Amino acid sequence: MADIDDDAARADLNTIVHPRVRSAGAGWCADFERRPAYRFAIVTIPLFFESARAAGLFDRAVVTAWAHSAQVARMAAREFSRNEAERRIAAQIRPRRRRAGPTT
Repeated sequence: MADIDDDAARADLNTIVHPRVRSAGAGWCADFERRPAYRFAIVTIPLFFESARAAGLFDRAVVTAWAHSAQVARMAAREFSRNEAERRIAAQIRPRRRRAGPTT
């Protein structure tokens, strides 16, 4: 697994994973648009606003955010140490910035 503090390793991992994720998402959206019976879709995308490609993908975005203590508790339940949880949370954009939407 890539070390979250290693920018080069994280970038390498992202170049492997993100194109496949985007391709699968694009296929899902195309399939959805061929079904006129549905008026809207809900798509859950972790770290959506951290992506430089987020702007313009959807007509609207609804942002949800956990309290910091809840984020740490959820990660502890997944057996992350408090230090590792704090490091990973710190690598994400702040909730206030997330609510402002994606950057272009």
